[in-house]
Amino acid sequence: MSIARRIEKLQRDFLWGGLEEEHKFHLVNWQQVCTPLYGGGLGIRDVAIFNKALLGKWLWRYSMEPTSLWSMVNHLLLHCPVAWELWSMVLILFGITWVMPRGVVDLLNCWHGPRSKSEAGKIWKMTPHCLMWCIWQERNDRTFNGEEKSIPALKFHLLHILLSWAKAAHLDSSCSLSDMIDYCSVCL
Repeated sequence: MSIARRIEKLQRDFLWGGLEEEHKFHLVNWQQVCTPLYGGGLGIRDVAIFNKALLGKWLWRYSMEPTSLWSMVNHLLLHCPVAWELWSMVLILFGITWVMPRGVVDLLNCWHGPRSKSEAGKIWKMTPHCLMWCIWQERNDRTFNGEEKSIPALKFHLLHILLSWAKAAHLDSSCSLSDMIDYCSVCL
């Protein structure tokens, strides 16, 4: 039994006095009870419909409010100056001209393309995840440890992590950082 049905059952039992063992006779249909006051009902909300309305409101709110969680995530991972430095380096590395999408979901949806079959394409597919991981690590270091990498150190850290991910994926062309950079800039 779903939570909404349990709540609805508690409402019905309370209204009709069915909390005891005996079953009470219901004089009014539950749908009529849930009808608004101006429609002749008691105005008790249908829990399932009310839940969907609240979920819809939250979805709208997250997409529309500039201070919402998604706006902060999009700023942190895509549009803040530190992130932009890393994205610019990656795009130059791969020889790509790119207009940064508005949000993370949009970026991930358009990132994968025909490049995905070669080794460089596999590294290309890893790149946004690796970059976001590095930004998140840097954010946590700044927030919780009071440590801050310089932009060049952060760029090197990103390339080092990307190389280690490529090696973990058994991509043979990635023997060294310079090999990976040369390979990615030539093969895409």
